[in-house]
Amino acid sequence: MKLLKIIPLLAIIPLLHGCLSDFFEPKDDPTVFYLMQARDGGKFSTLNSKTEINFQPVAIPSYMMRNQIVMLNSKDGNVNISEFKRWGEPPQSGIMRVLAEDIARADPNISIYAYPEISVANNPLVLRVAISECIGSLGGDLLFKGRWSIDRNFSSSDPKDVAMNEFTVRVPCGKDADSYVKAVNEAIFQLSQQIVKALPNYK
Repeated sequence: MKLLKIIPLLAIIPLLHGCLSDFFEPKDDPTVFYLMQARDGGKFSTLNSKTEINFQPVAIPSYMMRNQIVMLNSKDGNVNISEFKRWGEPPQSGIMRVLAEDIARADPNISIYAYPEISVANNPLVLRVAISECIGSLGGDLLFKGRWSIDRNFSSSDPKDVAMNEFTVRVPCGKDADSYVKAVNEAIFQLSQQIVKALPNYK
């Protein structure tokens, strides 16, 4: 009787080994990580002297406070949060980094210090950006909108001391995640050129 019990057990062992081997076998990770990137080509500035800018942290919509790339479904407008298409850094940091680089590239006279860096120069400009929308759908447009301001009084909380400028940028998203990321880069670039073009007004 004992022999009869052992034989079925021996038959199961190879099956268990095969199942466990499949379970522990390394799987390909389908996740793709994207970085926002600055671009060349903007030359709107006409500054004739050194300009230093303290760039305060960018405000972004709550739906962007995640590493998964967030898009709209073109059919019903629902939000899609991609599990396998992700930003390689927090979106707030990425937008701030790229916007600062786009601005700095526009004119050799511009030195921009993105928080927590800070200029110790006398009376630097202070840049604030608040993004209210940064989302689109594949095959449609990316909507990038919000407000920005430049002032010289770092500590002022009086709205009269800060001139707010609204921006709205629409960029075609393309058909895939690669194109979507390029659309975000282009939208940030267009905002940078709007800011750079206005800098001479604050000198």
